[in-house]
Amino acid sequence: MDAQISKMISELELIVKEQKKYLQDEEVEIAVNYALEGDLNKSRDILEKRIKLNPGHDVLDLLARVEAQSGNLQQAEEYWKQALSYQKNCPDCIAGLARIHTIKKQSVRKRPLETIGFFLLILFVILMIGIMVLLNTQNKKISGFTNGITAIQTDLDMLQMTVPSNDEISVDDILNAVQPLQEQFAGEFKKIESQIETLQDNTNENTMLIKNLKTPSQPNIISVDYFKGWGDSLTIDQDSEGKISIIFPEPVFLYEGILSEYGRENLILIADHLTDLIPGSYQITIIGYTDNIEDKDRLSIDRAKTAVQILSEYSRIPMESFRIQPAGSLKAPYPNDTLENQYKNRTVMIIISFLE
Repeated sequence: MDAQISKMISELELIVKEQKKYLQDEEVEIAVNYALEGDLNKSRDILEKRIKLNPGHDVLDLLARVEAQSGNLQQAEEYWKQALSYQKNCPDCIAGLARIHTIKKQSVRKRPLETIGFFLLILFVILMIGIMVLLNTQNKKISGFTNGITAIQTDLDMLQMTVPSNDEISVDDILNAVQPLQEQFAGEFKKIESQIETLQDNTNENTMLIKNLKTPSQPNIISVDYFKGWGDSLTIDQDSEGKISIIFPEPVFLYEGILSEYGRENLILIADHLTDLIPGSYQITIIGYTDNIEDKDRLSIDRAKTAVQILSEYSRIPMESFRIQPAGSLKAPYPNDTLENQYKNRTVMIIISFLE
């Protein structure tokens, strides 16, 4: 009898352990779904509770990814190191630590866009100061013109005072008195005409200068050079039809549809520059890529949609203006021959076609 009871207790304990394992796996799945939906706090809470019950490299890897997506790179690095202590040969953990190391190196790099923007701001301020000085000079010239008129009026008053008041005024007396005044009038009017012409020329130059400042600096012929500086070390290609292809040198996504910090930052930079293009003169196509996983088309479309959401939000261009395309049979930007290249293919490609 005692032996049967012991056997039943052992079977019950085994069932409870299996149920706990099932519940824990289900919790991990729920945490992953929360992360995909963008609710990183709920995902973090579930995974932290799971680690306390049964720590392992797989759960630590997931928690590190959540922390990385939240921007907590220090904590993510710590979790990946803990995961490697459980399983030294964990490629996802090694790749995560390598990515954090790359981000830290990039964070200390001086951003060329910020330097160019500051230089353009200084140039604009100097230009505006020059315009103000020029306008001030023209005001002084107008003041000189007014002073000249006043001087002429004074000469007329003096002439009136010098004319004899008796009736014995000859024609020669009048001509002799008027001749110096005629010469002075002629000289003053020539000066005035010259000042008016100079003022008109300067006004036309200022008008053209202000007009050029307000006009977008988009060249008539779009070349590869126009797109340099749109992001961090982007590869810009142009085919024979003039289409521009923008390729990212780093992974745009950590996994599934979760953007990496590099991907989000560079999509925002590109969105800022899209507003410089003339509306209606171009078509933008976003192609999503994967690193040779199953259900490729679904994931590539999801990644393209995620990129379009960022581009639309920061450029104010409606989402329906973008074309979304799965990779399908298209060749990936990088060959899937190494682990590093596979991570790079977690990306999108931006195609800009210019309309006639």
